[in-house]
Amino acid sequence: MFSFLSTDGGQFAAARALFPAVKETLEPLLAEHAQNPILNPPWRLIHVDFNWQNVLFEQDESNGPPRLSGVIDWDCSFIGPVYYLYEYPPFIQDDDLEKDRWETNKAARKQYVKSILDSFPEGSEARNEAWECFRQKSAWLNRFTDIFFLQRWYTESSENIFVERYVRALQEGRVHAENGWNAYPGRRNYKPDSEFREESDDGSEESGGERSSHSSK
Repeated sequence: MFSFLSTDGGQFAAARALFPAVKETLEPLLAEHAQNPILNPPWRLIHVDFNWQNVLFEQDESNGPPRLSGVIDWDCSFIGPVYYLYEYPPFIQDDDLEKDRWETNKAARKQYVKSILDSFPEGSEARNEAWECFRQKSAWLNRFTDIFFLQRWYTESSENIFVERYVRALQEGRVHAENGWNAYPGRRNYKPDSEFREESDDGSEESGGERSSHSSK
């Protein structure tokens, strides 16, 4: 991660001046997760724009559902930990401007995770690894790539504001969603989906039929 915080990183001097503070606040978190397998090698090739316009499908000859035939637009792809490989596509993430899609998105995310898990044998390391990547989604990891790598900043003030906010959130210990710093910023009252937590959106316990597990059944 620190390779993106070098003296020749960033796009404006004001943000680069904050990089030492970013490193200082990240060091304890990185030390805490030093043995976390989803943040360690082997590295994977990560597609940075896994959105609907870059996913190709073809009609199944047996009149079944369309089948995935390819993924295009690999510009700016990068090599990184498996944590970043397993991610929800933007089109099934919630947005406060599209509240009418929240329930549909939730169902789609559940099916998306199930499809990934079902591609691996029950109890396998790869299956557990995929599950953990979704379960451990956090703002400090998600926002890092957004701010320091993927985003193209066009003004000094905009880059500086986001870098300052990132540092301040880490300094204040707002690392987890329950502390007000969400892994996904589109929905203000974001919570991890029910299969990755103990309580439902309204605070009640999930029923046995609603809660998912590694078996995804």
